[in-house]
Amino acid sequence: MNMSNVMGNNTWTTSGLKSQGRLSVGSNRDREISMSVGLGRSKLDSKGGVVGGNIDVNTLEMVSHISEHPNQQPSHKIQITMGSTEARVDYMGSSILMGVFSNADLQLQDEWKVNLNTVDTSLSEKSEIFIHGDLQWDIFQVIISRSTTPDLIKIGMKLQEFFTQQFDTSKRALSTWGPGSYLPPKAPLINIEKGATELYLDAAHHRHWPGVLKVIAGCHISLFQMPLPEDAVQLGGSMSLHGNHMTLACFHGPNFRSKSWALFHLEEPNIAFWTEAQKIWEDGSNDDSTYIVQTLDFHLGHNTMVTKPCGALESPMATITKITRRRHENPPHGVATVQEWFNYVTAMRNEELNLLRNVDTNNEENGSTTKSSSLLSSFRGSSSYNHETETIFALPRMQLDFKSIHVQEPDEPSLTDSDSKPKVECSVVTEFTDHICVTMDAELIMFLHDLVSAYLKEKEKALFAPRIFTTRPGQKSPTTLHDDSSSDKEEGINYTTVDWREFMCNTWHLEPTLRLISWTGRKIDPVGVDYILQKLGFHHARTTIPKWLQRGVMDPLDKVLSVLIKKLGTALQDEKEKKGRDKEDH
Repeated sequence: MNMSNVMGNNTWTTSGLKSQGRLSVGSNRDREISMSVGLGRSKLDSKGGVVGGNIDVNTLEMVSHISEHPNQQPSHKIQITMGSTEARVDYMGSSILMGVFSNADLQLQDEWKVNLNTVDTSLSEKSEIFIHGDLQWDIFQVIISRSTTPDLIKIGMKLQEFFTQQFDTSKRALSTWGPGSYLPPKAPLINIEKGATELYLDAAHHRHWPGVLKVIAGCHISLFQMPLPEDAVQLGGSMSLHGNHMTLACFHGPNFRSKSWALFHLEEPNIAFWTEAQKIWEDGSNDDSTYIVQTLDFHLGHNTMVTKPCGALESPMATITKITRRRHENPPHGVATVQEWFNYVTAMRNEELNLLRNVDTNNEENGSTTKSSSLLSSFRGSSSYNHETETIFALPRMQLDFKSIHVQEPDEPSLTDSDSKPKVECSVVTEFTDHICVTMDAELIMFLHDLVSAYLKEKEKALFAPRIFTTRPGQKSPTTLHDDSSSDKEEGINYTTVDWREFMCNTWHLEPTLRLISWTGRKIDPVGVDYILQKLGFHHARTTIPKWLQRGVMDPLDKVLSVLIKKLGTALQDEKEKKGRDKEDH
């Protein structure tokens, strides 16, 4: 295999490179480093291979600062700023992913609170190591189809195979210069199966912090005279994600030429996530468990306290819309730009949003109507598309507070013992500043339900192939496990097999007022929120919604923070202790 077979013909152009730095290094890790790197424009274009696409980056800057002095709290900061980025990923000659990311700013920094008192050798005070991240953007747009996730996994496997073969070929060529011959790995399939099993167990248990605490707690950081305490270390951090506009287009089919798609649009989304993990000792246990507290605050609208005229409804801050192209209209051609595709998927009839307001539709001078009808005007181009537009949901400014508490045992629970399920205690509290508008058309509700179910099925099939679930003779297969109390099941797929935790919602406050969208443009009193949730598949919303929030948002952010802290602690670990631990692991 050669690179042209995988990536095709590649061109990579850059312009405006610049860098500067300041370095001050002393003995015993006494150092202070500041560095900045800038890039005016860069473009990567790949055509003709199995994997193709292009990435266009405009104005990329990175600034980093490292401060490490003996007997002082270390400090590491990094900031990455991007002007605008467009990306398209192709697989087997067909586009599977498109994205636009503009005016993005990412900041990462650590926070250390370690007792540096050398007189008290017990170091009884709790030591804290946190990592804080902040990502903000102006416009974030993504287009995907049902086959996007499986194709991305296939791309990853092909690239891994390519680089592995290139590495083995290079070692084989270099071995001809030395005294010994190169022996290829004897059992690569075993490693693949082992990796697949680890992937499955990680998805089933989500044990992100026990291994990190094992590495960090009690280790000797090279900057400190005394090692960190064994039982009084608290790890964690925060991630803040907030932007001005966010749009996701999901085609209801295997590719971008499908006739209909769902458009999810958010105005001023804001996510604040916080996690803390530490060791605890439970009664009757000889080993320590891991106690994890996670909080998630989600806002639509950065300022939730907004006044409005008496009797007037707010402009929607989030909409879910079904868009269907007309019979005589065709998708953009194969060599169309990313911007042309976004003009195509976001070409909505603006008057559709006027139905969400309790105003006289003939009064075009009404300022609130003008604001509502121009909600997506900044995302439209000058194209002549006139798609059929049907609004399914419209949400006002809102706030959701979600908290979960995990107690993870010292040993990994068995997937064959239903009594060993870890308990997750959680609370959900929401507040809406106005009504949630819902369509009266049941077919639109079922369209959204079928689309989400199809995407989930494709994802599970790709992530957990049948070969991963193979077990030894006589052992019960994890795929046969069922949770009768769970509601997020579909025919042929049991989603509980990828999460072995049991959710217990102690506080539940989700009672928004609903209004139905009628064809006359007026509102009529709706049915209860439970009816709408059941039509979407949430038969037990009190457990299903916390599961989706935990799996979809909190688990990935928690995993990122745990990996960053583990890498940071390992990098600052004393060299002698690091070598000793490496020998033990080996």
